[in-house]
Amino acid sequence: MATAPADAALYGIFLGEVGRIPELTQVLISNNDKLAVEIERIVLGAQEAGLFKQYSAATIAASAIGIMVSNPLNRAMVGDLQFRNDHQIDLYFSNMWSIFQTMA
Repeated sequence: MATAPADAALYGIFLGEVGRIPELTQVLISNNDKLAVEIERIVLGAQEAGLFKQYSAATIAASAIGIMVSNPLNRAMVGDLQFRNDHQIDLYFSNMWSIFQTMA
């Protein structure tokens, strides 16, 4: 979702215009919150399996977004072709999730 070329370009425009159009901040926050809810659902499943028990699902989700999503989003915004291929995207996130779980 975060690496689709049109979405990444729109995100870049929004970031650039937040100072001039503060209402865009709510759009960005809302999208981030939707992503956090999806990741929290995954984290809750991991917690049921014994991982991340010492932290809230919301805290882990926020950390995952920062660690796992910022790199592909930034790269997609500059046109990195790696993040235009569904297989490469799935592979990246599978690997990052495995690394993230080892930190639990």
